[in-house]
Amino acid sequence: MAEIQQLRDMGFAAAEAEVALREASGNVEQALELLLTGALRSDSPDESPKKTGSVSPKDSEWPELPKKPPPTPSSPSGYGKSDAKPPGLEQDDALGLSLEENVPTPQMPRPAGLPCGLLNVGNTCYVNSLLQTLFHAEEFRNQVLHFEYEPKPSDATETTGKSPESSPSEGLAAKRRQHHAVQLVLELRRLFGYCLHSERSCVSPSQLIAELVDQHGHKLPVGGQEDVSEFMLKFVDQLEEGFAENKNAEVDKETNPLHDLLFGEQVQIFSYRETDSEGQQEDAEGEKKVAETSQLVVNEECSDFLQIFLDVKYKNLYSAWAASSQQDVDYTTPTGSKAAGKTRVWIRRLPKLLFFQLQRVTFDPETKEQIKLDDEFDFDLSIYPDRFLERNQEEVLKVEAKVELLRMEQCEIERALQSFQQYPAEATDGEASLLPVTRLLYGAATCLERNFRSTGSSQQSPLNSGNVINAKSASDLCNELRELRHSSGHSGSGSDSATLPAVTLLRSLAEACRTQEEHLESEKKRLQKELSEAYHAVGQSEYQLFGIWVHQGQDARSGHYLAFLKDWREDRWMRFSDSSVSFVTWEEVRSAAVGAADRTSDRTAEKAEKAEKAEKSEKSEKSSSSAYVLVYMEASLVRAHDAQACQEKNLPISSELYEEIQADNIVLQNERGSWEQQVKTRELRQHAQAIFQHYAGLLHRWEPRKQLGDAAGNPHDPNHRKMLNDPALICLELYLYRSGGEQDVWHYLLQSSLEAQKEVRSWMPEDEGRILFFLAETLRSQSCYVKMLQEKSNEDGSPSAEGDNEAKTTSQSKEYELMDIALPQVHERYKNVLIQAYMLDEALNLLKKEGGLALPRAIGLLSLLWAHYNLDMDYRFRHNEVLLVLSSLMYNTVTCIEQDELSRSAFRELGEYFFIVLHCVEWPRGWKTPLQNRIKAMFPQCQDLLDLELANILKARAQREGASGVTPTATFADQKQLVRQRSLLFTDGKTVEDFEDHPPPGDTFFERHRSLWSWTMTNEKVLAQEFVALAGGACA
Repeated sequence: MAEIQQLRDMGFAAAEAEVALREASGNVEQALELLLTGALRSDSPDESPKKTGSVSPKDSEWPELPKKPPPTPSSPSGYGKSDAKPPGLEQDDALGLSLEENVPTPQMPRPAGLPCGLLNVGNTCYVNSLLQTLFHAEEFRNQVLHFEYEPKPSDATETTGKSPESSPSEGLAAKRRQHHAVQLVLELRRLFGYCLHSERSCVSPSQLIAELVDQHGHKLPVGGQEDVSEFMLKFVDQLEEGFAENKNAEVDKETNPLHDLLFGEQVQIFSYRETDSEGQQEDAEGEKKVAETSQLVVNEECSDFLQIFLDVKYKNLYSAWAASSQQDVDYTTPTGSKAAGKTRVWIRRLPKLLFFQLQRVTFDPETKEQIKLDDEFDFDLSIYPDRFLERNQEEVLKVEAKVELLRMEQCEIERALQSFQQYPAEATDGEASLLPVTRLLYGAATCLERNFRSTGSSQQSPLNSGNVINAKSASDLCNELRELRHSSGHSGSGSDSATLPAVTLLRSLAEACRTQEEHLESEKKRLQKELSEAYHAVGQSEYQLFGIWVHQGQDARSGHYLAFLKDWREDRWMRFSDSSVSFVTWEEVRSAAVGAADRTSDRTAEKAEKAEKAEKSEKSEKSSSSAYVLVYMEASLVRAHDAQACQEKNLPISSELYEEIQADNIVLQNERGSWEQQVKTRELRQHAQAIFQHYAGLLHRWEPRKQLGDAAGNPHDPNHRKMLNDPALICLELYLYRSGGEQDVWHYLLQSSLEAQKEVRSWMPEDEGRILFFLAETLRSQSCYVKMLQEKSNEDGSPSAEGDNEAKTTSQSKEYELMDIALPQVHERYKNVLIQAYMLDEALNLLKKEGGLALPRAIGLLSLLWAHYNLDMDYRFRHNEVLLVLSSLMYNTVTCIEQDELSRSAFRELGEYFFIVLHCVEWPRGWKTPLQNRIKAMFPQCQDLLDLELANILKARAQREGASGVTPTATFADQKQLVRQRSLLFTDGKTVEDFEDHPPPGDTFFERHRSLWSWTMTNEKVLAQEFVALAGGACA
């Protein structure tokens, strides 16, 4: 198929491509997403195409987990240049998840001690949450496992041999429904059997889901983001129909054990007062007649319930349950009159499993869309539903009346406390500030006392004398305050005589307020305790928290569902996220289930805005998580769980089913070697993907720097040689780019990524060849340069995968190796490049600081730099830099000396040195020969000096080599040695070793080097003229 070949061209194996295309129903784009992420892509985090059959691949590799490739460019490069960013660097890319989390599949053996997971077969995570809850409710599970069905002779499927799907008539529609109901129970029994006895890490519920039908027996679509409560009701109803055909059930079909386990019975009481027409009078006497002629009308209706719906705006379970059980409504009576009605729901019989559905979806009138409510909702580990039972109605009504009075008293106390704690004090800007009264009074007293002391009065403060007034009555304090105001009015404003009594009075008032506030706080705690204990007298029926279904995601129409269930025997919590199963702490469960509290209440606008930004940032990092279903179990069932021995493996199931499961376990064992190889391959692919992600990040940082390397300039261009710069001083990558090309940069970055990930991930050395093979596949799929990776060869030079078995030449055995870039040698060369640049900078800096007089020392340092290193081999750009500035300074100096005939003799030693340098350095002969002749014309003895110095060097070399009688020929190394010896005479004793402590590479080093170069090349003639003028004048 063309689609398979298309995926193979991207680097995936044929078996992987075939499985992915089958999962994606032939869609190449979705198949690629499956190969790269392990889950089909959809419009929402948990939506994918609907499926009806088993979708778990059993005989081929499970998809790998690298990241998705970007659009393929036309030519290979460091990364696909058609993208704004290199692959793998998207901000919202969950790199850690794709590389580290291995999603369990049916091919994986189940880890010891972990329950079996359920495969997500197309947005069925909410179905899996329900199935896991029912499976771990042992009474329900036992009922399912004991189910036996014996087909009736009159069954249409037996008499006609046709499928019940073949007839559209209403009679056969009911039979279709019945047939699928029985098959649903049988498939649920089969699924529970596999969950108990299968050695696979997860099993697929697809065949069970295929048996779900509507009232007409037609397949029920499963997989959309639908109402969970509606699905649960349909599922349980069909399950009940199937259980009615249980061979082991009693004759009375109404005694269905599932009904008692899952369904409760409630009675809804609706009451209102109906008024006769003759009572419709508006006078006082008429009002009395209305009261006399009205009568209370009460209607009752009994019904079963599967779930109790709670509104999360009531913040906790008891308050929300109480709000949902009673409601006031406006009612139009049968006679047409208006009446105030009241609805009250009492529970007549509780189910053994009590389901609460939290209403977390509401309609936003502004956006015209449904939105999710992540409001905080609290719940207890144990609850007592007795206050909602019909048998406790009389006693509960009395308690409610008492609670109402307590709450009214509580409101009064809270209002009184608020008046103490939030006293409105007018601020200077006109806005009211809420301050505690006690703090306000103490602050005023302190202010008065501080002001009094600052006046320098000698009168002793009552605080120092111990004359502190005891708490007095409010009337006495008010009288003292009036007297104080009266005396202040007569004696004048701000009199010292009134200051100290005012301080004492304010402190006494503050103390009185504090005492009253403490009393109110004590009363508040008392009322809270009485309210919390009000229903203890009717608290007999205990239910314990068994399960929590959680929704993860910010959108009401999408997201992921998972379940937390209590393991009673081990006293621990289990997390079921489709095929992934793990043990978690209660703190983790509660954190995921409670929801987000309103953190912006009672805050200033600025704080609220900051909190909102922080919450948005937090939500962008991880999805919102909150409970949407709470499951409580009757305490008697909990005790039954604890009492039973852990004998799940010995629970009775049909022999046929047990043999089927054991046969499947044998198949799993036989395939285990193949699966372990697949797991190993996945692990190696993850290592390769981690290297690539690191490499992509380095490429992303490299690309902008590359432009600096392209703008370095050309020393052979006379118009731009003064503007040269050396980007290699910024980083090693630019040195490689300037010296060898961009392919060397890619090679170095890949080597760095390999070394970095090897240290972090610590793979085995023998696995590196396979890792590099998968890395090469990834690089090719991204159109990256990959020639630095080559197939590993044996000692005889043959490819490592070559062998008699043709399968060995496939991707399962190929190994690659990274060509050696010799990183230690690269770093050593780069260190020399930095030393050379620093030495060049110091020579030029001498000229800038001291002017022309430093010219001989600068030329000496430059010549020493050239003689000590092989610049043309280390870094050609530096070689050109040194020779360019050296030739410019020497040429201009010789020209200036020629013009100064009077003091020319003073420059003889320097002229001879120039002649030697010109002879040894490989300048073009057309340029240096005329300059040598000009120097020789001024200083004729320079040629003899050159010959003599060179002969001494040759003689010393001959002696070292043991050929003292033979005169060797001068080599380039001999000429460099001559320049090095003569240069030391002009460097004030400095050697190359003095410049090893160079600055670190970076922008500072780069900018200093560029500015010194530009300044020197601009002032080369001025420096030569200044040197000749000053040196010649000193000699004269």
